[in-house]
Amino acid sequence: MAWLEARAPGWGFTVPRAGEGDRAALTVTRRRDERFGRGREGAEKPLNRVTLRVVQFDGVLTVEDADRLRQSLQDGMGRAKGYGCGLMTLRPVAS
Repeated sequence: MAWLEARAPGWGFTVPRAGEGDRAALTVTRRRDERFGRGREGAEKPLNRVTLRVVQFDGVLTVEDADRLRQSLQDGMGRAKGYGCGLMTLRPVAS
């Protein structure tokens, strides 16, 4: 959770507080580690081991900079974009 909150302003949004107990208005609904080798088999160098922690957050965020958020959604977020991570699905909050 702290990872997302710390990076959110750079991506054009903030994570609001739920109010009670100063908790974020997000929950982690899924978490798993993906492990695999990176490199070419048979090469002189052995395969590098890669571990990705894949997390799904569900909750509410506040758009602070629509243009920056739009660009972040197009570019992806975080370092694991090349592995299918860093994608975000948004929808308006029902009133």
